[in-house]
Amino acid sequence: MGYCSWRRRAILFVGSVSMLMGLVGTALPAVAAQGVQVTTAPPPPVLNWQPCANPLVVGFECATAKVPLDYTDAHGSIISLPPRKVFLVQSTISGTI
Repeated sequence: MGYCSWRRRAILFVGSVSMLMGLVGTALPAVAAQGVQVTTAPPPPVLNWQPCANPLVVGFECATAKVPLDYTDAHGSIISLPPRKVFLVQSTISGTI
């Protein structure tokens, strides 16, 4: 039998454990995914920005975002959300608003 230092044994041990963890880590997701139904998320809504029709929101742009009511049933009921945006016209404000 040959001489083996404690450093060499430690390196061999750590290498073996690392290799084992790598093999187990790549096998577990494949085993866990068996029998799991994968659903695809709906694409993000396309927003068509236009000046708001409501006279009370002058200077804003409006759009309509059609999104799922429940993302766990992404292809079920759809609702419309009215996002609005306004452009900053004064440069006296700096930083996050």
